[in-house]
Amino acid sequence: MDERLTQYKPALTAYFEIHPGPEVDIQILLSRCPQFATLLIQNPTMCLPVLESAFAQGLSTTVSSPQQLQLTNVPPCLKKRVSALRSKEAVGLMGVEGTVVRIGMTRMLEKVRQFECAKCNTTWEVTSRPEEQNRMVVPVRIRPHYRRRDRACIFESDDVP
Repeated sequence: MDERLTQYKPALTAYFEIHPGPEVDIQILLSRCPQFATLLIQNPTMCLPVLESAFAQGLSTTVSSPQQLQLTNVPPCLKKRVSALRSKEAVGLMGVEGTVVRIGMTRMLEKVRQFECAKCNTTWEVTSRPEEQNRMVVPVRIRPHYRRRDRACIFESDDVP
């Protein structure tokens, strides 16, 4: 547990006194302890042990059997489709609507990235190669012109279907 995060433990214990039970509403936590809730959303692996220990401290007086925390009202994912979610966007906690098929940490792999040339506005897709551990190579040549471009003019496009 991080030493800097233990300063939030009294506020979290007070939260569990007001809202007993394993459900932690992120929106209420944002209003009661905004700094910790923001850290929890951005870096859950670092903040969850502090939250769990504050919950266990409040729980030790009421129930003897251990319970799991349940986070509710997590900020929603802004993408319309889960398949459009990219691994660099999946940092921290986010709510995804749909049917739960797996719970826990998932490793997100991108299959396709779209690149664009800033000079001629040519766009193309680069697919990952599973035999190379899903590595994607940033292109340096544009196929229609076969001209070499410096990497500064080639950037990643955000509007991948």
